Amino acid sequence: MERSIYLYNLADNRVCMETVGSQAVVAQTAFNPVIMMELLAKGDWKGQGVMTPEFFPAGPFLSRMESLGFPPAMMEMESEYKRKKDLEALSAGLV
Repeated sequence: MERSIYLYNLADNRVCMETVGSQAVVAQTAFNPVIMMELLAKGDWKGQGVMTPEFFPAGPFLSRMESLGFPPAMMEMESEYKRKKDLEALSAGLV
């Protein structure tokens, strides 16, 4: 089934200035490639040639985000999968 998920993180500008010495938008831009290079160097992510980030498992990346102080969040977007799960929850009386 089609599934659409929006992954994001929020960062407080004041906290970023105090902890990493830069604005939140700079920190949020910089930590992504740092995590990717770390995962490749450690061998957590492997591959040859040109691969998009979607090729790699998200778990190690998301865990590392959390440990660096940029906790990820997820929002289930409208999709075939979400409609099915919502109907199942409604039928089970969970909603």
